[in-house]
Amino acid sequence: MKKKANEQFTLFDRRKFIKFFGLSSAIFSSGVDLLSSAGLQAQERVADMVKNLSWKPVDLAIPMISDGLTPDQQIEFYSEHEVQDDLLLPEGFTYNVIASWGDPVGDSRYGYNNDHVGFVETGKDRAYLVVNHENMDFDSLETYLETFPMVMGYSLPDG
Repeated sequence: MKKKANEQFTLFDRRKFIKFFGLSSAIFSSGVDLLSSAGLQAQERVADMVKNLSWKPVDLAIPMISDGLTPDQQIEFYSEHEVQDDLLLPEGFTYNVIASWGDPVGDSRYGYNNDHVGFVETGKDRAYLVVNHENMDFDSLETYLETFPMVMGYSLPDG
């Protein structure tokens, strides 16, 4: 008797299926432990790397693998956090503002509410700083309208 082309997909051996299902279940259930173990090992490696840094990372308001805390410790540690309205840098690091909203740039002004800043190295001691301003956050439109005259020195035309 001639077999149909799709017969191999419709017929199966019940015993092979049960073995497959049992083996899959065993692998999956042990895989959870393997993933947990791998996660802990990764956390330990990252914590060791952080200890070897020449600077201390900034404490953030979210759990990081580098904090070295267990989930229970994270719940306790992150249950309260003091928000600092500033650019937070590791101890010993500094920053300089190189452009503020309204600063002259060519025949225009540095924009408001940028949504991307990129640093592109072009050679030794040379790079481009790329700033993209395609985002207009309408939730902050009121702030934009209120602060525009202070930054630009003139009011927007009534529209």
